Amino acid sequence: MLTAVPLTARSRFRLVTIDRDVPVRMSKFAEIRSDGHDYYIESPLALYRVLLNRPEAMAVVSALAGPVRPADVIREMSATVPMAGDALDYLVAAGIAIQATQVPGAGRPPAFQEDRDSALATWSPLDMMFHTRSTLGRHDQNFGITYPTGQRVPTEPVVRAEAARFVELPRPRWADLSHGDPPLSAVMEGRRSMRRNATSVTLGQLGELLYRTARVRALLTLKRPASDSPGYELSDRPYPSGGACYELELYVTVSDCDGLAPGVYHYDPLRHRLEPVSAEPAAVDAQLNCARAAAALDRLPPVLISMTARFRRLSWKYEGLAYRMVLVHVGVMAQNFYLVCTAMRLAPCAIGSVSIEVAARALGADWRTEPCVGQFIVGGDPGEPEELDSSQWRNANDAEWADLAREALSNRQIQET
Repeated sequence: MLTAVPLTARSRFRLVTIDRDVPVRMSKFAEIRSDGHDYYIESPLALYRVLLNRPEAMAVVSALAGPVRPADVIREMSATVPMAGDALDYLVAAGIAIQATQVPGAGRPPAFQEDRDSALATWSPLDMMFHTRSTLGRHDQNFGITYPTGQRVPTEPVVRAEAARFVELPRPRWADLSHGDPPLSAVMEGRRSMRRNATSVTLGQLGELLYRTARVRALLTLKRPASDSPGYELSDRPYPSGGACYELELYVTVSDCDGLAPGVYHYDPLRHRLEPVSAEPAAVDAQLNCARAAAALDRLPPVLISMTARFRRLSWKYEGLAYRMVLVHVGVMAQNFYLVCTAMRLAPCAIGSVSIEVAARALGADWRTEPCVGQFIVGGDPGEPEELDSSQWRNANDAEWADLAREALSNRQIQET
């Protein structure tokens, strides 16, 4: 009727007949899924996967949505599922169902250890499942470089095809950067999210920011040994990416940029130019307003950079950890933006929440193949840095470095002016 499948070498199945008078229920972390052929139940807390081989097993599971006495389940299903009691024993032994720690008193609900475990209090079932399935140790799924679709050409090219319409972006000069950039320590210590970005961004500043953070520096074509399949391309860029796959794409939504008309543009990192995206004006306005609300700004952001992921650039090669890698790369890219914006005296601010529906309409990208995974606001020179209320902070390790760095950045700006 059902099968308990061990997921790790540490799985030890200990079948015990549970107390028929103590309530039992499904774990809040358990998930029922179908793989297209069978139903099964998994939980990030369990070291077993339970296969539901017959409809009778699903009938037992359906009775466990809330606390119920095993004796009642056995009695009610005696005619249709005579093995209901054994099924309950298996589900509890596998960690998919849990039993109350004690028989409840009159008028009191049963108590379950899962509900009182402080280690679980801040985890959502989805977050914990994602964590355990995108790392090693608590599952038996394929993981790592497995080439799920075979060792063929990736389903996505290293960069998108050249567009017919584009806006050339200015390029910075290495000599100017080496002479004018502040020290790395000053940039790292002086970095902060800035929401007072009233001034516009110039086309030159936008071009320099994208060139320094995201351009393609070199291309490499690899051919698999002892294989007749054509080669595939990798690229080298200013930020690290797993397997040099570089799945992130950048879209620039402009509301106030000197030298660039408002609208949505895709950044071509190989040719260093912007390609206009045909987007509904209402969707563009909605995206800018979502960003304004998420960052608590009092006006629309001058420039909003949206990061999307051509997921198949990773999933053709990696299994299990592909989306985890996407999120890591978003963090790396955001740090790149922060550091370069600080060096350029721009106002940077990462956004923690993204509306994938609004972004899909504004960017014209199918969220199933190229979802929006991160956004970043860039404003012009913020002028004098915002004063922070430090009265409630307790200084620890050289907290004054941040103030010294901002002072150094401000002095350098005055001297350059």
